Amino acid sequence: MSEITPERRDQAIHYLAETDEELAYAVAHVARTEYIAKKVRQTIFAHSKLKTIADRQAEADTAQETIDAMDTYFEALRHREHLRNKRKTEELVWETWRSENSNRRHGAPAS
Repeated sequence: MSEITPERRDQAIHYLAETDEELAYAVAHVARTEYIAKKVRQTIFAHSKLKTIADRQAEADTAQETIDAMDTYFEALRHREHLRNKRKTEELVWETWRSENSNRRHGAPAS
């Protein structure tokens, strides 16, 4: 495996610094879209003219509005997890560079 270059280290640090707010927004967006999806389902359930609870639940669960709201929620989850995973990769780049740099300072050969 090759060493982490200063350019790659800088790229990782820059990405981490520049995506703090984006990740915070993504986390909030997941919470908001989950809330909306639940409210859409609850509204359809509450306004259903069907008699049994099971039928009302089935209608609410299969309504296109619920499906669309859940699709939005799942897309928000996907985006948040993508950001988290990319940030984790950049953190590993940074930590690897730090380890290599420490080893170099202490005279250990780079791997």
